Amino acid sequence: MRALARLWADPGLWRDVRLLRGRRIAFVRSQFGTRRHTCDHGREQLAAFGIAAEVFEIEALAVERDFDRFDVLIFNRVPATAALESFLDRARGRGAALIGDLDDLLLDEETILSLRFVRTGPPAARERLRTLAAGLRRTFTLCSHVLCYTAALERELRRFGLRPLRITSCASAEMIELARQAIAAIRPDPRFVTIGFAAGHPGHAGNLTVASGALIRVLDAEPMARLALLGGIEAPAELARFGERVVRVPRVDWRELPREIRRLDIAIAPLEDVAFNTGKSHLKYLDAGLCRVPLVASPVGQLGETVQDGVTGRLAASEEKWYEYLRELVRSPALRAAMGERARRDVLLRFTTDACAPEFVRVLGEAVRVPPASPRDPA
Repeated sequence: MRALARLWADPGLWRDVRLLRGRRIAFVRSQFGTRRHTCDHGREQLAAFGIAAEVFEIEALAVERDFDRFDVLIFNRVPATAALESFLDRARGRGAALIGDLDDLLLDEETILSLRFVRTGPPAARERLRTLAAGLRRTFTLCSHVLCYTAALERELRRFGLRPLRITSCASAEMIELARQAIAAIRPDPRFVTIGFAAGHPGHAGNLTVASGALIRVLDAEPMARLALLGGIEAPAELARFGERVVRVPRVDWRELPREIRRLDIAIAPLEDVAFNTGKSHLKYLDAGLCRVPLVASPVGQLGETVQDGVTGRLAASEEKWYEYLRELVRSPALRAAMGERARRDVLLRFTTDACAPEFVRVLGEAVRVPPASPRDPA
């Protein structure tokens, strides 16, 4: 494995590996957390160097003796409670490392409200997000550092007086294998050129409006083109006239997602240019690239940093660019194949858990080496 080979040439990395091998490490998430891309992938990166870690729901660590089992506790979207603060005070007192983990811009109410579906949603849902933001800020003040995945998250944490440590979202060995199986088993329908949008939840439908004007023009200009909406989201009303050329695909388990992506000729990742989306990661690039499907994306958040425009994907900053890039890809099977293959190679080279493991170990080692500090006042 590449991760192990790095030890021979990097004494500093070897120092951090030995440090962490001597610690009992737990990733802890709440019902608001994102276990797979944070906790599970973090554990896999540590395992690349023989470092053991466990993953828990916060409810499974309910009493002080549960927290006493671990020397390093990493909290993914765990809002503070009185009981948690008491447990963490005890953990800090015995020298445990307490580390936060933030993968979305969930600290500031105004940032959260930049999302249209939040602003227009039920008041009770908005109140839950306000409460979550306050709880996360408090938890992170009890931590020495906070892991984060994008430049915008790093800036936000600093704004609140917290200490960020930048890592990156990456693809697990299971994701790579599932994509390999999908490539071997699935081919797009040759009767169409299918453009696909994968939505993780209904709130992502608002992002589709960024590209909807260009999609209408492409569907009008290219009779073979069709649009697949993954995740069961509703099609915008203006697309209704295309009838069966706009297909809704029900939401599937993430293990089935590579097979659905592989049915696409082109994947899209439009993002509204609002405050919350500046913190979004490049996960849609990883998912599409692993399946050898070219991606057209908005240059917002980490996608704008990761996608090499014209090489591993396209970055469309206007309706004209969305139309130009989509029509170009619809018309050129050779371009789609070449761009998709370059994206796959890029993901496998730079963004697997194995490739990212050395940096993850360094970052975690840095957090563990820092002596526990007294909690700071919440911002």
